[in-house]
Amino acid sequence: MAITSAHNAMVAHGYAVRLFREMKLKGKIGIAIDIVPKKPDSDSPEDLYAAEVGNSTESFYFYDPIVNGKYPETAVKVLKEKNYWPDIDLEEVKIINEKMDFVGVNFYGTQTVKYKKGAGRFDLEITSANKINVAWDGEPCSEDCYELMMKINKDTDGKLPVFITENGRDFGGLSREEELDDQGRIEYIRVHLEALNRAISDGANIMGYIHWSAFDNFEWNCGFGRRFGLVFIDYEDNLKRIKKSSFNWYKEVIENQ
Repeated sequence: MAITSAHNAMVAHGYAVRLFREMKLKGKIGIAIDIVPKKPDSDSPEDLYAAEVGNSTESFYFYDPIVNGKYPETAVKVLKEKNYWPDIDLEEVKIINEKMDFVGVNFYGTQTVKYKKGAGRFDLEITSANKINVAWDGEPCSEDCYELMMKINKDTDGKLPVFITENGRDFGGLSREEELDDQGRIEYIRVHLEALNRAISDGANIMGYIHWSAFDNFEWNCGFGRRFGLVFIDYEDNLKRIKKSSFNWYKEVIENQ
């Protein structure tokens, strides 16, 4: 059911792009995709394959049909082996692959995985420190961000512009003072911007970067318990807005570009 639903959602995306063209609407149209690349925990053949399975069944499962016009071969193989693959019309991938004006990427980090018989649906276990949520555990993955931008550039021959539609970091457990003077967030943004700048220098067609988020807000999977904003929202004092150190730093960065 989930695979059929995912397929139908992607087909709907393709028809929406097609209708946008037919109606000759002004503007540009694309899609934003969450991508959390998987890396092997070791160089063993089992872990290398576990990473390949993780990338094909999760990280790039939507990306490949939409951008590359085909389902990941490894995903189709393992899904059929597990009897998960439904009777879907693969000719509809042509609709899914309708030409877009850009692709958006929500990038927070990567995960390492290893083979473990019986772990999850595909015998792989997430082993990295950021296994719960890459947005608030583990170290910045700026080099992996660079590699992802170069992969997309290679896949599309540099013809499809890329936007970073989400990138940010929460630091749970900070005091109010530490949250306002958020040097860790500044460093996180800085290394990712440097990675993107390097990717641009190496030919990547990157058109924009959107930090998540301007304000602390309600996060869909953790409520108000996590803070991603450049502006602090005081939930106990009438939602007062207070600029964090990252706000002033980021303001200066974008003003001088």
